[in-house]
Amino acid sequence: MAFDVYGVGLAAAALIVSVVLFIIGHKRSKKSEQVRISRYIWESIRIQYRIIHEWPMKDNATLQSEDSRKIADSQMEVRRALYLLNDDLSYFVYLVDKGEIVDSSILEYYRKQLSHVHVDVNHIMSWYPHVKEYRPSHEIIEHIKKYDSLLGKKKKYEILHLIRRYDKLPIISRQQKKRNKDKT
Repeated sequence: MAFDVYGVGLAAAALIVSVVLFIIGHKRSKKSEQVRISRYIWESIRIQYRIIHEWPMKDNATLQSEDSRKIADSQMEVRRALYLLNDDLSYFVYLVDKGEIVDSSILEYYRKQLSHVHVDVNHIMSWYPHVKEYRPSHEIIEHIKKYDSLLGKKKKYEILHLIRRYDKLPIISRQQKKRNKDKT
């Protein structure tokens, strides 16, 4: 009888340990799969982002050459990069929206990466009218906004906008503020 109770207890313990190990293994494999998917998509995003990031410097050199074919090729290159970037970002945001990528450390890492994309796309949109008129440029910004809203975080682009607005205001020191209060 003592052996039966001992055996049942041992079997229950073995069952619990195997379930716990299965759960741990499943969580690790799920996170590994999310990392793998994210890296795969972001390999392509980084290639397109690099083209967009370096394009203004390359375009300035092209414009100085005054060769209309080079200028057209340069504009097509950035449009192609924007189109492919839009496509890849759309897929990445879709996977986040559907819950395929849910690990917070992965999402936070790519949120920081997207802030760089956002700044550069806004930059070239403000300087180059043909880029601003191109629909995928605006869609990229919308995908980044949607990604930020899915994360439920304060949007970096709003913070950057506020910083730029306050940079234009005159800086008043604490002592000046105190003097202004004392005068009134």
